Amino acid sequence: MNERKKLKYILYGIKRYSLYALIAAAALSVIASVYSLIKHSPVMKNIYTSFYYFGAFSLIFAVPQLYKRNEDPKLRRVRASNPIDGANIFKNPYVEEAMLESFEEFKGEGFWTGIFIVVFCLVLFLLGFLLESIYFYLGG
Repeated sequence: MNERKKLKYILYGIKRYSLYALIAAAALSVIASVYSLIKHSPVMKNIYTSFYYFGAFSLIFAVPQLYKRNEDPKLRRVRASNPIDGANIFKNPYVEEAMLESFEEFKGEGFWTGIFIVVFCLVLFLLGFLLESIYFYLGG
């Protein structure tokens, strides 16, 4: 993937996940408003608290994506080779080369999906912080 396509992919992902965060914020606002009406508690406080909680919960899903490995089919074939046939994974000279090629794929889709999930969480945290600031500024 050349640099221009990679940059375009990253910007598209950031824009898309920011939009997802705004949609999630709207849905969380509705849910928190209904909950606060049922419990007779401050609406704004429940909304920013739900943003914080959902953002922290979503951040859990970013960690496996950051370590996701899109394994190279050639490496998978080498690992599946039978040691009886002469392919020993510890002494095979092609494994190192295949591992290096596979490492490039490691920073592909999975890594950037993890980064985009972090962007999603940061947008929710930012919205929660802004609502919390407004809530305390108004004397909540």
